[in-house]
Amino acid sequence: MCDTIVSQFRAKSRERIRRRRKTAKAGGALRDNEATVPSLAMSFRTFHRALLGTVLLLAVPATAVAETIVGVVASVSDGDTLAVIDQRGAAHRVRIAGIDAPEHGQAFSERSTLSLSEICLGKQAVIEQSTADRYGRVVGRVICVGIDAGAEQVRRGMAWAFDRYRDGAAFRRLQADARAAGRGLWVDAAPLPPWEWRALRRRLQEKP
Repeated sequence: MCDTIVSQFRAKSRERIRRRRKTAKAGGALRDNEATVPSLAMSFRTFHRALLGTVLLLAVPATAVAETIVGVVASVSDGDTLAVIDQRGAAHRVRIAGIDAPEHGQAFSERSTLSLSEICLGKQAVIEQSTADRYGRVVGRVICVGIDAGAEQVRRGMAWAFDRYRDGAAFRRLQADARAAGRGLWVDAAPLPPWEWRALRRRLQEKP
């Protein structure tokens, strides 16, 4: 099963890299003058090692509850969403609870995505599921090699504290510290929160 999963992932990674190279050749540029983000697909060897490590880890009896997913982070979509392949080879789209990262097209979107990739991509992760959203994504706390990914994103100034799926008191304190230090998106005096950005886009689309 591992070989099949890895082969499928390898093919998808090659296609993702091909598309990004094609975009770069066409002169595509990132918003907000950001540096180009390297491919977010992990290398074949890195993925293979991480996946096998997870399978071996889970071969040992555990007391994890049904709402806990353990696997390898195979890709990162944006600053608060990633994909995990569990020990059975099933893929899960995961929305990190407690944060909201810049949407694609917003300032710091690419940097936020890169930041989450640095924290989690290609690493073993534990997802403590709390619910599912309307898009069918798992929503929960994400721990990558001992690091709370949501908390770290907020601490770096790469996401906002967001109370919808998790008590945000601790995250709001981290956000206040990041804002005071001018880290990440807080380099701007009044960055637009993604939920307001989404609402604005909806209003514009509804106009005749």
